[in-house]
Amino acid sequence: MRVFVVKRDGTRVEFNREKIVGSMMIPCGKRPVTMEQIRGLAEDIERDLQDLGDEEVTTREIAERVMAALWRIDRVAFVRFASVYGRFSTPDEFVRLVEEVSTLQALTDAPPPQLVSRLHGDDGTFRQPTLPLESM
Repeated sequence: MRVFVVKRDGTRVEFNREKIVGSMMIPCGKRPVTMEQIRGLAEDIERDLQDLGDEEVTTREIAERVMAALWRIDRVAFVRFASVYGRFSTPDEFVRLVEEVSTLQALTDAPPPQLVSRLHGDDGTFRQPTLPLESM
């Protein structure tokens, strides 16, 4: 099944796994992450999207899946990716994310922070993150 990606500006393009690979290669640079791992994660993301059965998926949904995948293999790569995707307005916002990641890293089964839903309101404005107390 062909899956189309709906971009922020409303345009639609066909899903391309290599774009996912490329978006993960940059934050994984000089990290202990192999190309095999990156390609495997991209394949998993593509398979998950196809299994949903939806013809369209947003860039936001893809980015959240990439962040979850990076969270599982390398927290530094996660922060690097999130620093670009999160579109932080101030350095303090980024520092809060790093502090939250540091705290969550101590919890081996902690889920990744949900940047889109937790850091940005529907209007795109930044919100203070809170730790998921239910996972502590």
